[in-house]
Amino acid sequence: MNEDNDRLQSAGKGPFENQGEGMKKDKRFKILLGVLGFTIVLFIVCVLAIKLRSPKKALVNVVGDTIYNSFEYEDTTYKDETIFTPENLAGRDVFNIALIGCQDNNTDTMLIATLNTEKGEVTLTSLMRDIYVEIPGHYAAKLNAAYPFGGMDLFYETIENNFDLELDGYVLVDYEAFEYIIDRIGGVEITLTDAEARYLNTTNYISNPAYRNVVSGTQILNGNQTLGYCRIRKRATADQEHDDFGRTSRQRTVLMQIYEKMKSEDMVNLLLIMKDILANSTVKTDLTNDEFNFYLNEVVDIGSMLKLNTYRIPENGLYENARKKVGSYNQSVLVITDWDQTIERLHQVTGETDR
Repeated sequence: MNEDNDRLQSAGKGPFENQGEGMKKDKRFKILLGVLGFTIVLFIVCVLAIKLRSPKKALVNVVGDTIYNSFEYEDTTYKDETIFTPENLAGRDVFNIALIGCQDNNTDTMLIATLNTEKGEVTLTSLMRDIYVEIPGHYAAKLNAAYPFGGMDLFYETIENNFDLELDGYVLVDYEAFEYIIDRIGGVEITLTDAEARYLNTTNYISNPAYRNVVSGTQILNGNQTLGYCRIRKRATADQEHDDFGRTSRQRTVLMQIYEKMKSEDMVNLLLIMKDILANSTVKTDLTNDEFNFYLNEVVDIGSMLKLNTYRIPENGLYENARKKVGSYNQSVLVITDWDQTIERLHQVTGETDR
């Protein structure tokens, strides 16, 4: 247990909330940029795949190889035992990949990207970091403790044991050029409440004071303003989401806007943007090159009808805020009050069935 507590402390978890707060916020900030940055890459891949629909499969694979060559492959025991290959993937129509933001062993941003080829859609499900779960071989803790306790294999096992969800692979990212990318596509259209606008104009969430001039209502935000918007936690969203729930809701809003804007970009600019993102990223995965190209070709087959959806676990009404003992300390956590319904809803989103 002492080793687990040490891992939590090194990752800036739970009981150390009052120690080095500025440093931890900076880490979480970079983690957020990591997942947002790679999700933009995911969008670019989808849009490129749609635009590449008419050329032959070989050209799609060239694009896939170019992207994959910037990744760092890391094998996992989980993938070895599950044996996901393009051959056995071909008989399925739903695939779930974990997108993890990580820095210094800290995984505060976790998404599941679900590709449903039958419905022609991609769904991004946010997993809140404070969900109270049983971690196999350890004690009950926040979900973001699984990775520092035992790496991606334990993260896989924790997701499977608690949510009855079998993942097909992971992509782990660190990234720092988010603002630049937003500016490259000409900003994004965001609607601010009065409270959000006042907060952004009177705090350092918009780091450049020259851009603290946003207004309530719909407008185009530049990269610096958009990043500030993504970080807001202390003001409710228009639909009354608060704290981390509000922050992840804003992130999903921004990602949806980016995806819509990407669809109107030409292929050359998309490739240049993707090159910039990958040049400023560290991306690790246990997907093979063949698997990655398989997924890319599945998106190509869907074509321009591809839809993007978002979801969040825990869902409203299915959790409560509480304080629980985690290791040797008491922490604020999110306790899921109805696991059966939570798992059922997640399975509906991710298309999980007995394999």
